[in-house]
Amino acid sequence: MQSQSAYIPLCYYTGFLELLREFDDIFEVKTFRDLKWGRDFNHEECYPSEWAKWNLTSSPRKITVVIQHDVDSRPERSWLAAREEEKLNIPSTFMIFNNRIGRKVYEKEGRMEYTGYFVDYDLLHKLTAKGWDVGYHTNAMDLALFDDDLAKRIFLRDVRELRESFDIRFFSPHGGLRSPTGRTNNCITPPDLEKLDLRWVHNRFAARFHGQWSDGGINSPKRDPGNRDLRLFVAGMEPGRRYRILTHPQYYDHEFDGNSGRIGEASWFRDVENLVNSGKSDEIWKDVRDNFSVMREKLRVKPFSLGKATARKFLGIVKRIKK
Repeated sequence: MQSQSAYIPLCYYTGFLELLREFDDIFEVKTFRDLKWGRDFNHEECYPSEWAKWNLTSSPRKITVVIQHDVDSRPERSWLAAREEEKLNIPSTFMIFNNRIGRKVYEKEGRMEYTGYFVDYDLLHKLTAKGWDVGYHTNAMDLALFDDDLAKRIFLRDVRELRESFDIRFFSPHGGLRSPTGRTNNCITPPDLEKLDLRWVHNRFAARFHGQWSDGGINSPKRDPGNRDLRLFVAGMEPGRRYRILTHPQYYDHEFDGNSGRIGEASWFRDVENLVNSGKSDEIWKDVRDNFSVMREKLRVKPFSLGKATARKFLGIVKRIKK
């Protein structure tokens, strides 16, 4: 048992994975590495060439899903989620630190202290050979105490050291500390990313999606826990569109005692909790499965047509690429 129980039962997430596998004729799960980047390193405009290529080549009958995990704390729970993904062959991207610092130590004592951070290299090497990916969760600004030049040097060091174990091509800044002027890790001015063959894919600059869901800051008083139900987000997905699911696996575990903070006040969460406690966790995603069963039948019988508006959009994309 973990020293602290998780906020959310792991079966809530594994139910989502099972849905993706059951309806793999509708869902297409990709990692960032699978996208057609070419030489597009234009993160400031959210990679317009990549997005145009995706719109031209993606299936209008498929829902594309990219799963990202930010491994902030309790990394052993990330590897637990990874093993559940492996069972169903649902790939994802794990964003990991090179060095993790104790946020509470800094906030209380004003000093930096590295903390334990277990990376299951054997598991990740096995998974990356099967199509999973590992990216860099940069906390360089934290480590540099918001010194821009030092942060850039730490960034380069972290990428170099992580690449000794993984082929790091994507990064996402960690939320982390906040300076007295409000700066965070996403305020970094990175080195030449094209020269590094590295892309910024989340938190300030990002790849494009039609919709995104995240459990980040799940108990923050600034966020409404009633709007954090992954099931509701997934039920609204549409064919021909691309979505990102971003989780923080430290929130999920088999060991779960319902001590979930603000999220425990949400009606959807109480529904999940009641199903788990009554031994009916297989029903957590039932309504969403029914929704996609209906969609499956519609996709089978309805002939596909681009439609005038979509056709005009695609023609515009073609013209921009030609230019």
